[in-house]
Amino acid sequence: MFYDVSTTHVASSQKEPTLGLGLGLAEGLAACMRVGGVQNGWQPFNWSLTTWLGVYDLVYAIVIDWPVETRRLYETAVLEHFHSHLIKNGVTNYSWQQLYAEYRLIVPMCVYIATEYCRGGVNQRWIRYWLPMLKKILTAVDDLDCSALW
Repeated sequence: MFYDVSTTHVASSQKEPTLGLGLGLAEGLAACMRVGGVQNGWQPFNWSLTTWLGVYDLVYAIVIDWPVETRRLYETAVLEHFHSHLIKNGVTNYSWQQLYAEYRLIVPMCVYIATEYCRGGVNQRWIRYWLPMLKKILTAVDDLDCSALW
């Protein structure tokens, strides 16, 4: 499974974008303790970190931070809520199908986040962080049939 994700996903993510409307602002390092909104003119994150498909931050937070059972239970509802608020706030030409396809395309990218902990070799100290993360990510890849997109 890991070999399949790492070899085929790279090629599909480098193709001409066909799923959405292009790149959007993404914080690029979403985590459960970092997701927030603008309050009184204060913005708790730096939008300049990256531009990517806008749903990337949701993927990062949901797939990596949530327990598998929680993700399975609430993932679709959160994405539908997110999409409905995009539409309510004037985003046009962005269908639910596009959002969901982009979400599924980005999920396998989380494998790269987990394996970054192994860049210098498998370190016993970091296994407790990256191994559960990798298991959650690969489970999401299977649950969402992400490989069907490439």
